[in-house]
Amino acid sequence: EIETGKIVSLAPLPYAKPIGRGGWLVYGDNSIYCLRGDETADFLRYDIEKDRWEELPPVPLVCGVPIGAECSGLAYTSEGILAWPDHHVQKFDPITGKWDKCGFSCTFRPSVNGCMFTYDAQEQKLYIVQGNYSRTLGTLDVKTRRFSYLSPRQSP
Repeated sequence: EIETGKIVSLAPLPYAKPIGRGGWLVYGDNSIYCLRGDETADFLRYDIEKDRWEELPPVPLVCGVPIGAECSGLAYTSEGILAWPDHHVQKFDPITGKWDKCGFSCTFRPSVNGCMFTYDAQEQKLYIVQGNYSRTLGTLDVKTRRFSYLSPRQSP
């Protein structure tokens, strides 16, 4: 707790296996959303007020690449929770509890070794670094659902 400076134990995850490669956490709506990774599509929500985890529908894998076999990420947006398990960014609606399988398409998929993304709420854009020693940087416009490169694609 920030006010007291004390570390508080939370309810444990409802899995015997820990969070693995490709696991991710994001905060929004007074909840913590979790991708378990470890080559699964497991997705959970932690209710901070009730101190409990809830299993949610798994992330749809359009290309069949297991989460954690490559890499993944989550971003909290006003549109919902965005996940990037493969070439397609998926959108989870916390109110309906459903994934939008249409999502957004990227011309590249996430890779290990440095893959990451972050969301700019004001501009409604997702900024993406591909990883795997790539210098590929792109942006996904949530409003128009269009992907574009921000810099020339280069290899080291």
